[in-house]
Amino acid sequence: MAEVLGVGAAVRPRAQVRVQVRDGRPLVDSARAYLERLAAEGAEITEPLIKVPTGSGFTARHRDGTVIEYVEHRPTAEGW
Repeated sequence: MAEVLGVGAAVRPRAQVRVQVRDGRPLVDSARAYLERLAAEGAEITEPLIKVPTGSGFTARHRDGTVIEYVEHRPTAEGW
């Protein structure tokens, strides 16, 4: 996993947030922490944080117009 410092420009990290990209979607350790960080940096949250059995996620539009869906995955007992 690599730490993401922002999209389009480097941003000084305020909190340790780690991300991995899988199937074109960034997988983050904490969707809530990343949402708060992006909102504080000026991103527009276009789809609010939702929770599902396998994790949670949200969609944000960055200041440069890039729209990205972020996902936090929590495997189920079945391994999904």
